[in-house]
Amino acid sequence: MKSFFVITFLFFSKVFAATPQFIELRTNKASYTVGEKVVLMASVKTSPTDPDSEVFVTGTWGAAPIKLVKFSDFESAAVTPPLVSPGQMVFHVDAYLQNKQLAKNILTSVASLEQESIKLNNLLSKETIPAKKANLQQAIDNNSQLRQDLLSQLSSHRTLVESKDVTVTVAAALLEKKLVSGLSLIPDHLNYTYSLGQNANIAASVDAAALGYDIKEIDLFLTAKINANPLIATPTNPSSFNISISSANLSLGSHEVTASLTVRNKRDGKSLNDAISAGFLYKSEMIQERNKATDPNLIAYYQSEIDDLDLIIAAFSDVLDNLKIFIGDTLITIKVEAPSIILSKDYIEIYEGSRSFYNVSLVAQPSSSVTVVAASPTADVTLSNTDGPPWANTATLTFTTSNWNIPQKVSIRTLEDFLADGDAVHSITHTVSGGGIASGQYMPVRVSLKDNGATPLVWDSISMNNQSACATRGGALYCWGNNLNGQLGVGDKDDRNVPTPVKGMTTNVQSVSVGQNSTCAVKQSELYCWGSNYQGQIGQGMAGGEYPIPTKVNLNNVLSVAVGDSTACAITNNTFLNPPEKMLFCWGWNAGGQLGLGDKAARSAPALVSVSKPKQVSVGYLHTCAVTETGSPYCWGNNSLYKLGNGLTTESLTPVLANQFTNGSVSKIVAGHENTCVLENGAVRCVGANTYGQLGDPNYIGGSSASPITAVGLSSLVTDVELAKSSIAAIKGGLVYYWGFVAVPAAGIPSSLKTPTIMSGVENVTSIDSEQNGQCAIGEGKAFCWGFGTKGMLGNGQNQNSDSPVEVNRPNSLLRNTTKF
Repeated sequence: MKSFFVITFLFFSKVFAATPQFIELRTNKASYTVGEKVVLMASVKTSPTDPDSEVFVTGTWGAAPIKLVKFSDFESAAVTPPLVSPGQMVFHVDAYLQNKQLAKNILTSVASLEQESIKLNNLLSKETIPAKKANLQQAIDNNSQLRQDLLSQLSSHRTLVESKDVTVTVAAALLEKKLVSGLSLIPDHLNYTYSLGQNANIAASVDAAALGYDIKEIDLFLTAKINANPLIATPTNPSSFNISISSANLSLGSHEVTASLTVRNKRDGKSLNDAISAGFLYKSEMIQERNKATDPNLIAYYQSEIDDLDLIIAAFSDVLDNLKIFIGDTLITIKVEAPSIILSKDYIEIYEGSRSFYNVSLVAQPSSSVTVVAASPTADVTLSNTDGPPWANTATLTFTTSNWNIPQKVSIRTLEDFLADGDAVHSITHTVSGGGIASGQYMPVRVSLKDNGATPLVWDSISMNNQSACATRGGALYCWGNNLNGQLGVGDKDDRNVPTPVKGMTTNVQSVSVGQNSTCAVKQSELYCWGSNYQGQIGQGMAGGEYPIPTKVNLNNVLSVAVGDSTACAITNNTFLNPPEKMLFCWGWNAGGQLGLGDKAARSAPALVSVSKPKQVSVGYLHTCAVTETGSPYCWGNNSLYKLGNGLTTESLTPVLANQFTNGSVSKIVAGHENTCVLENGAVRCVGANTYGQLGDPNYIGGSSASPITAVGLSSLVTDVELAKSSIAAIKGGLVYYWGFVAVPAAGIPSSLKTPTIMSGVENVTSIDSEQNGQCAIGEGKAFCWGFGTKGMLGNGQNQNSDSPVEVNRPNSLLRNTTKF
């Protein structure tokens, strides 16, 4: 294992002076105790006057040399091992000037020799013949000597320009702080009792006065578990959390829920998070250089740099975690009781003209006979309490005091209609009565009915923005609505009020994203964009003009794309790495720093953004957000009204962790004009502006929020969420919920809708999108839109507004001679 320390050197500007003062040292904290690790930082205030020279630094910690890991052309870093005893330690740094090219050439040769040594040592470990072993050992020794000679040669060409020391004072370890009172857990069921199959939510509240800290200067961290299983604790404000418990963790009986509280200084945490972000950025640059290199020696050199960066980033993360101070913990006991019935299945996938079954039994012995009525809502799915016939829409089961625990069968038969009418999902309900047990309607069995006809031509996914909409259907792409900048991709700039095929996009289209004035789509892992290019958002390496037909962007292995207001981002899969690694690229407008590249200059070609292993990206107006494969949310750009999700209003020109959301628990993130929302453990949670009720909680009266607000009624089971400008929509239970700004409100609905409300008229929804002018959704294979229709956005052949969903026309080329769709 490598053992090293970390020092960070920051160059602020190029200053030319006769006697330069290069180094200014500092530490990440004002004081330390035994057991802590020290992060030592230094700023190099002056660049060399010779452009062919660079600064090289060495150092010691106490009497031991340290390894400095390079972060960029002008930055290096190191972290000390844990402090072992009270007293003082001296950190000494020497700064040298060296020739850039000479250093790179020698270090490239050293990296190649190190790779050769690895191979020789592997051969030596397998060799059994003494003479051959001796030869291999000699080769290893020669290799080592050659590396030392090369490093000595490099050292002899360096010129010492400055030396500095910093002294760190170490105090004895502090006693661990315990919180006797002040951390409380309150379940959402006042009697602490839940039914089997229910989810539970527990509010964890911290008494800030009992902490002994200023709540404004610390971050709180809460970990929770039920029995031995970890739980997700989501911050709801600076001093409280919500603990979500899935029904999968709530078996019958009593369960102990334990919560543990730790705190960390905000300033110290931000300093290290910034260092980690810088490390990831430089690592991305090194990966690009390695991938471009063809010389094996140069590849080895860059890989060595990447390996060191991995180690230093891990070291920073370790220090960041160790800065947390344990405060205390508490526990409560909750109880889970059983419902009346048990189902052997809750989901059945079945084809037309087939049969299946499931079993029903009671949970407990009744006092008398109990009736369970299973009911199907459609003649396409009929039931029997035997193996049939007869078949009907209902099947009645009777349980007695003696057979209550013996499973009884409900048989299912599906109708073969000989039509290519598509798949469908139906729910069989169960009504229980009698026997002195809890009566009522209990959990359904969902039946997914698969069509036996030709492959159903149903709408797959939909995207919209600025009164333009596009949707995929059987691998083909269709667009309609506003076409002012050619964003429909049909070869002209005339509006369309019905779905129109996009040029060259009739097959193999995987996804589409519609922006303010341009559109992009992924086809066979290649990216195509069209529409306005005045900010370079078409990605062609130049800005200006309009592209009315799809134009290929120079990116390979594209997985997904997101387009905002003249800004676009795409996630690719870099298969040159082993294993392959996902990467994020952005381009176009950058007035708010939304490209995440460290400045506000527009880009007309894709540029790599420092987000490690991105899974999903969303582009807003002046900010952009992404989620990693590990569920970590990052945002960057303009930060007015706290929309970057890090609790601040300061802009960030590079990605920062949106730490107000639960790191590791975010499955999707969406960025709007002044808001960011996430899908977190099935809940919709938003930060930012609340001008139109975008936060989704009528009880929250603030104009904005830095802490995530959970939308009312959407704390669980949400499967998707979309946000554009100030209008938000989500999918829960196959239904559309909408809130925020409403472009065309129905009777009794305000234009500023603060409570998520179900949009009737569309069900079993699988895809949704939202924008300031309305929403679109796909339900049961059909596409629906509502809102402004003056540009043809509703896609129904008319140019009229609608306050309720209207079905989008089906393209004539895909109509079938059937009685159903």
